[in-house]
Amino acid sequence: MDAIKPEISAHNRRPAGRSLRPPTPPLWQSYYHVAYTLLICLSGLLLTLRFLSAPRPAELLIVPIGILGANFIEYGVHRWPMHHGYRGLHALFRLHMVHHHYFYEDTYWIQGFRDFAMIVFPPVVLNVVCFGVTPLFAAGLAWVFNLNVALAFYATVFGYYLLMQLIHVLCHLDTDNKILALPGLRFLWRHHNIHHTKPIMAIANFNFIIPIADFVFGTAVTRTPADTNRAPMHQGLMSPSAAGSAKN
Repeated sequence: MDAIKPEISAHNRRPAGRSLRPPTPPLWQSYYHVAYTLLICLSGLLLTLRFLSAPRPAELLIVPIGILGANFIEYGVHRWPMHHGYRGLHALFRLHMVHHHYFYEDTYWIQGFRDFAMIVFPPVVLNVVCFGVTPLFAAGLAWVFNLNVALAFYATVFGYYLLMQLIHVLCHLDTDNKILALPGLRFLWRHHNIHHTKPIMAIANFNFIIPIADFVFGTAVTRTPADTNRAPMHQGLMSPSAAGSAKN
């Protein structure tokens, strides 16, 4: 796919300043995004688990496989379509750029519940994932294996999507929020906060939950140029630092 070149620079168009933040969405929109996500994901989880029939350990292997696959898909969609204006996927790019301009470097923190509409994905994204794409994979799994494997996979998708939205909300809390004292949350908060800095947002820290794919592709960054007055430090199997070590 060819990127629409003029739009790539949209990452750097918005100057810093709270006055240039996009308009705050209406309150009903936040309720709609949150309620729809909870309703569909929790109902989907309950229904799929309800119809699981004495699953064997081998059948449940689809859960970690699904989580790993979702991690790389989440990474790929976020890194490319959401940050580059590919033809045919331009709406996704524009939607995500509104999020970045709303939660810019100096406006990164949630100010109130109205902001949730800018964090929790709109229902159309959930519909495409859970009712458009996932049924195709589930049908294939049911055909190749059995219904239990397909249901466990479907439950994994619902659970992963819901967790991704929850983590995304938590990663936009204020720095002194007590919830961030929970194990691992401070690390995830910093990981995502770095992604929202102007020099880095298009090149690093694309995972929302566990940054497995970020580590594998060498796009996990633990500090910004502002932190160290030098280039950001990459970590990962395919990072520049790892490549340099391999040569030595």
